[in-house]
Amino acid sequence: MTFEHLFLQYQQMTQFKILMSFKGVFAQPALVEMGNTIRNSLGNESVKATVMKKIFAIFIELSQNILHYSAEKELDLDGRESGVGLLIVSDNGDRYCVSSGNLISNDDVERIGGQCQAVIDASRDDLKEMYNRRRKGERPAESKGAGLGLIDMARKSDYPLEYEIRPFNEKYSFFMLSSYISKGSE
Repeated sequence: MTFEHLFLQYQQMTQFKILMSFKGVFAQPALVEMGNTIRNSLGNESVKATVMKKIFAIFIELSQNILHYSAEKELDLDGRESGVGLLIVSDNGDRYCVSSGNLISNDDVERIGGQCQAVIDASRDDLKEMYNRRRKGERPAESKGAGLGLIDMARKSDYPLEYEIRPFNEKYSFFMLSSYISKGSE
């Protein structure tokens, strides 16, 4: 990276009020450090406890999604295969934004896009019903968990989730997901 690129990166991160940014292997030690960085950054801003809990819960869910579902994998220090991706927490004026990005197989684009859109289109009552059904055992076949993460993020977000999937190459696409939490959230 040239100094010019480094300088531009700093300017953009300052302009967009990036509180925490990480691109790399989402292994357990990295997650702990990112969590500490988020707590410290938000703690310095006197963020309400309810807002902090929402941000942290969404950070954990997005991190777990990258760890388990990113199509790009690398070995962590313990020799375990972990997902690679990008996670950013930013201050967007009256709200905080927690965003993630990672590669997915082009074969999964339609399924993932459909899942995201179904959650975005759901009302608060629908989300609660979806969440309860999943907790009682209705589990998507392709999920390594109960499939609650996306629904839970939508329930914790104060605004609709946003996602976009862009072609990356002939094999992969880049999946981006953002959640917004109001600074005045209860």
